[in-house]
Amino acid sequence: MYQASNSGLISTSSRDLNAFKMVKPKTIADAVSYLNDFDSVPVAYAGGVDLATAYRENKQIGTLVWLKEIDEISDITVSDDNLRIGALVTHGQGSANEKLACVRGLQESWGKIANVRIRFSATIGGNLMALRTSYEMPILLSALKARINFANKDGLFTLAADEMSQTPRLTGALLTSVDIPLKGKPQIDYERSMRPLYTQAAVKFQDGDNSLIRIAIATEHLPPYIFEIPERLEDFDQIFESLPPDYADLRLDNNYIRYLIPVILKRQIKRLAKGQ
Repeated sequence: MYQASNSGLISTSSRDLNAFKMVKPKTIADAVSYLNDFDSVPVAYAGGVDLATAYRENKQIGTLVWLKEIDEISDITVSDDNLRIGALVTHGQGSANEKLACVRGLQESWGKIANVRIRFSATIGGNLMALRTSYEMPILLSALKARINFANKDGLFTLAADEMSQTPRLTGALLTSVDIPLKGKPQIDYERSMRPLYTQAAVKFQDGDNSLIRIAIATEHLPPYIFEIPERLEDFDQIFESLPPDYADLRLDNNYIRYLIPVILKRQIKRLAKGQ
């Protein structure tokens, strides 16, 4: 299942960059219109972290679609059953926002991602739309059962966080927000001590007297894989029956991944229990 995509540097200097046009839509509809003008080779731009990387990998830039003036995708809101995070919220803004306290552990988990420079500018939308397996928000959001909201020329649509890398529907689409359901009072624990080799998120959902642990695992080169288990499960071996035997990359083989999951999970379950 290992894929090495977008490898190698092609362009290394801004002097190689051709002149381009910039547009500044103020609404979702205008942004979608620009992003579907494929003759102009449109490229969405907010924080710019991934744009610089993509340019070095020979991404063509025609019209730069500047998204920062679209106010309707910049907020964080909480309802009785949902936390909504706008696509333009940066890592720094999100992890510092007290509204995220409705999901215990989310501020702390999000706050572990990236360095200060990147956290200041990189947005949650850009992190997801980059579709890079080395990025961490898809791991957290997959564990949290998050839904990703989009707008395109045909209207609105939603994908599960772990479906994004498997769909062709993203061309010309604008990611507008992320929804995290609050049903079951989710608590998250994120273990990244082995990053970039391996990361693991565990989320506890309460259902009456019972609780469920949803686990998202990922490596630097593999997208998240999801397990769901009862919290009180004692035989961890049965968790891994669904893990494909080819879930491995050049640095972590399948057997070692199977060994890591329960070792880290036992720590996470203890930490989640303390957070009750």
